[in-house]
Order: sequence, then structure tokens, then C-alpha cells
Amino acid sequence: MIKFSEYRMVKEMLDKRLNQREYNDILKQMGVMSEDGKVDLKNMTEKINNFLESEENQKKFLKDIKKVDIEGKKVKVKAKKLNPGQTAIYLDQVMSRILSNPKFVKKVLNGKVKDRDILISSDNHIIDGHHRWCAAFILNPKCKIKCTRINLPIEIALPILNAILKESNSKNQEQSGEEKHNIFKLAYNKKLPIELNDITEKMAKKDTWKTGMDKKKMIGDVFEKLQKKNKDVNPLLYLAKNIQKLPIPHGNLTGRKDMPQLKDDELKDILKKY
Repeated sequence: MIKFSEYRMVKEMLDKRLNQREYNDILKQMGVMSEDGKVDLKNMTEKINNFLESEENQKKFLKDIKKVDIEGKKVKVKAKKLNPGQTAIYLDQVMSRILSNPKFVKKVLNGKVKDRDILISSDNHIIDGHHRWCAAFILNPKCKIKCTRINLPIEIALPILNAILKESNSKNQEQSGEEKHNIFKLAYNKKLPIELNDITEKMAKKDTWKTGMDKKKMIGDVFEKLQKKNKDVNPLLYLAKNIQKLPIPHGNLTGRKDMPQLKDDELKDILKKY
């Protein structure tokens, strides 16, 4: 006689295979997956848009996606255990998050981030929240981040979520930094500390923060916290060292503009509806 626990395990395995087959069929129809099962995320948005131009395809997609379960659960994961799901993260945007938010810095240095959670795939790739994750990582790679993990690997999650958002008329990511500051291109540049210093000086001069904030004092507070936590090591050198520890995105991933951008209520609706 098969024990209930064994039956449940076999059923879960079969359900997973069925879901995988269903997802593969959807991705092949979109042109994101080849017949031999290889996923190509290059020009993903264009492929999805072309596929969903047809009303017949729209109906079929919505019918097919309802056959599979997209589930999410709350988890806490160390920053260093997560990987980028896109090929561009902008250093100026990351530094803006760090320099303008001493409370965030304090939380991260103390080992936990309780801000708005980050969406990750089943294989621990970031789907939404790259700049928040990166800011936390370069401050303290060991800090634990509150995340929502969905039961799809990154290569399936990105086109599926993008297609769902396209159907609900939601926009994809907008660029939130300067392309010349892509952190993955700067990571092993000898001039990285100089680049960090230049960005810091520009942040102190630019009128991009809330009115009334003493920006120089705020930056000073952040640097002081970093020095105290890291035995008086120069803050910019400390950040540069951690930037060089960032995991590099694998070549099959896409740029920031092709990434899904999900607000908390949209994510809840997707997990509930599909």
C-alpha cells in the first residue's frame, strides 16, 4: 500500500511535469522557446507583443494560463544567495537609494530588510526589485531580505508575467538610471571608487531629494554608519569591494526595459487569479 506522503510526493511531481509542459507550449507559441526547448529572452517584449496582437492568440493565452498554477510564498533570503534577472542595474540609482535613506542603511547593516518585498523566481533570480536588492547587497551581502518567491524559474517567469501584464495593460520597467552607470560594466573597473565618489558629489548637488533635507549631512550620516560597522574602512572602498562580489547575470537574460514591473496589488491579483 502506498503511504499518503508518498502519494502526495508522486502527485506533486506529476503536477510539476504537467505544468512544465503547459508552460513550454505557451512559450513556444510566443516564439520565446524553440522546438528543442531552448529559451531565448532576447527581444522578449517584441515577441510577446507580436504574439498578443492577434485576438485569437489573446484568448488562447488566457485560456492556457488558467490551466497552470502560479503560486507565491514569503521567504527570507540572504542578499548573496540571490542573482540578477536582468543585464543592467544602474549604479547612480543604487547610490541614490543608499545615500538618501539612512534608515535603510541602518536596517541592512543590522542584517535585515523589512522594506517592500522583492519578487524572486524559484531558482532565486530577481524578477522585480533589482535596485533595492543591489543596494542591500553592496551594504551587507549577508543581510536577509524579505521576498516573495513564485514557483517558476526565471526563464519561464519573465515571459509569462510579461504576457499577463501586457493583457492587463500594465507597463514594463522604465529605465531608472543612466546606461553609462550599468553596475555590471563598472564592477571590475579600477576607477570604480572614483566613479562612486563622482556620483556621491553629484547627489549632494542635485535637487532630487525631498525639500528641506540636508543632503550633505545625510550622506555624512550614511558614511559614518559604514565606517563604524566596518572598522573605519573608507566607505567608498568598502562599497566598491562589495560591488565586485555581485553575481554576474548569465548571457540569456534581457535588459531592464524588458522586465515586468509588478506593484504589490498586481502581484496578489496574479497569484489569486491564475
